[in-house]
Order: sequence, then C-alpha cells, then structure tokens
Amino acid sequence: MDMLPDSLLFLYGSILIGPIFQEDAAVLYAAGVAASGKLPTVTVFLIIWLGLCLSDYWKYWLGWWALKHPQGQKQAEKDKVIAMGEKVQGNLFKTLLAGRFIPLARIPTYFACGYFHVPYWKFCLYITFTALCYITVVFTVVLTLGMVMGERLKWILPVVALTVLLTVLSAYFIKRRGGDD
Repeated sequence: MDMLPDSLLFLYGSILIGPIFQEDAAVLYAAGVAASGKLPTVTVFLIIWLGLCLSDYWKYWLGWWALKHPQGQKQAEKDKVIAMGEKVQGNLFKTLLAGRFIPLARIPTYFACGYFHVPYWKFCLYITFTALCYITVVFTVVLTLGMVMGERLKWILPVVALTVLLTVLSAYFIKRRGGDD
C-alpha cells in the first residue's frame, strides 16, 4: 500500500462519517473503495457498517423529542396516529427493513419509531441488522461488477456515488424552492 498514514486516516474517516451526509452515496463509495483493492474489504465493510448504524441511531430521538412538544403530543393522541403507531410496533422489522431499502423513507421511518415509543434497544438491534443486509447487497453487487468490469469500475463508482448525491441534493432544493412559491 502506497498511502501515507494521514491518507489512510482520511479515507477511513470519510467512510465512517459519510453516512451522516448521504447514506447511499457513502455505501457506494465504500464499496467502490473495497472493489478498488486499496483497502481490505472486510475493514471497509465494518467501518461503513459502524458509520451507517451511528448515523441512524440518533434519528430515533428526533421522534422522541417531537413528543415533548405540545403540538407533537396533541397529534399523537389522534386515532389515526395511534393506529399507525400500533402498525409500526406490530410490524417493526418489516417497517425498518422497508425503510432501509425504499428511497427517502429512512428518516421518516426512524423518526416514527421514536415518536411511537418503539423500545430503543429493539430499534437499534433492527437498524444494525437492516444496515448489515443493505451493505451486504450493495457490496455484493459492486464487487461482482468489479470482477466483471475490472479497471473501468474505478472511475464509474465515484461517478455513480456523485450522481446519487447530486440527485438527492437537487430533489431537496427543488422541493424546497417549490414550497416557497
């Protein structure tokens, strides 16, 4: 390996904190780094898994905090909201698995878990498992493509990750601007 220790620290650090900014792009980036052979695949896998879990664990508390607000408490007492909470509690694994794989569903799903008083330990356990499933799928696809495409994958994956990030940011800003008109 021809990298300096500072470069390794930066690379591992970016893989660890990447999910805070955009989970899908971070996982694609990590898989691309693993496919390039610059870092050990198992190490990259474990670091992105840790980063993904840490990025998601705190989102539960947004929902919990919303219940502390009088308006949040008032909404929680409505029959439809109570029924939705029961469905989330009763189908927690399916809800979190779907939230993991359906675009734009993660944050609202994790928020809802806190809002509906899902036990935090159970939330963390399922988040950890669904993150493992998601990363396994992405790494399997990228590493398989890497074997098929070889050197071309080194420039394709960063482009794909950047495209995903720019698409998400563009959608956010377009939606935000549309709401201001």
